[in-house]
Amino acid sequence: MKTIDQAKQYKEDFMQGNGKANQKDKLTRQIAGVGRKLSHDEITNLYGDSRIVQNIIDIPAEDMTRNWFTLKMKDEELARNIMSKLADLSI
Repeated sequence: MKTIDQAKQYKEDFMQGNGKANQKDKLTRQIAGVGRKLSHDEITNLYGDSRIVQNIIDIPAEDMTRNWFTLKMKDEELARNIMSKLADLSI
């Protein structure tokens, strides 16, 4: 058996070892739930009522803007105007 074939066999064995990837593994039995679209009011209420949802929304935005950013566009005047408006928000 070639080395690459042995490596492939090891990969398959590794993925199935320790009770994984069989009918007893809960992860392999998971299926996607039925999604539904929320109205604007439902989204607003969900955000207002749940600190977890607030963190999911707020933390990535805070991380992205922590060190600020530079907006680069073909229309430099528009980019300056947008950055000026953002600076006026004083967040």
